[in-house]
Parts: sequence; structure tokens; C-alpha cells
Amino acid sequence: MEETDPHPFWGSRRLSVVKLPCSLRRIGPSSFLDTGLRKVTIPENVEEIGAGAFETADPKRATLKRVVIKSKKIRKWGKGIFDDARRDLVIEVPASKEKEYRKALKKKGLPKYVKIIGRRALG
Repeated sequence: MEETDPHPFWGSRRLSVVKLPCSLRRIGPSSFLDTGLRKVTIPENVEEIGAGAFETADPKRATLKRVVIKSKKIRKWGKGIFDDARRDLVIEVPASKEKEYRKALKKKGLPKYVKIIGRRALG
């Protein structure tokens, strides 16, 4: 799988877990907009995450608590990837990319309260 289609799961509140294939290179815009997703692991080959990919339309219904980014190849970040995220959202990134990914995500509108953690054992 090269890329997720735009909006494939939009509004699927029952979607709480998804396993993305290792072959995935791009997560399309709004792919998981307003779903019930609680945790997602972004595989090692992902190079791009589209605008609003994990956005929540209503902050009171936000469910995503943990994002694990294994990829060290992400070069293109869409705007508002995690708009209206939960206040306890944690994003784990490879330690070697923590500074770069933090800067890129903040530039694209990551809420200030979202915690980004660098981990050595991620991909």
C-alpha cells in the first residue's frame, strides 16, 4: 500500500485500532478525521502525513491518546495533523529525529499541550 485514500475512515467513531502496513509511504489528508482511534503506530516507510490526518472535528470527542512514529523518513507534514487533540496526547518519535519532528509539527500547528517524547528503540 503506497498511500491511504483521503477520508477513508472519516467519522468512523467505532474505529479504535488500526494496523497500518509497513509498505505505507503516505498518509493522506484527513485519513482518520474524527474517528474513535485511540492509538496509532506510523510505520518506518512513511514519508508524508497529510493535512488533518488525525484531526478531531469536536475536541470533546477526541480519543487519540498515543501516536508512535517509527519512521525517520518523514519530510512532508500537512497542516493541523493533530488539530483539537486530547490534552493527554503523547507522540513518541525516534530519538534521533525528536528535535526535527518537534519543530516540523509545531510549525504545522501542533497544540502546545501535546507531549513529544524521543525514544531510542523506535525504528
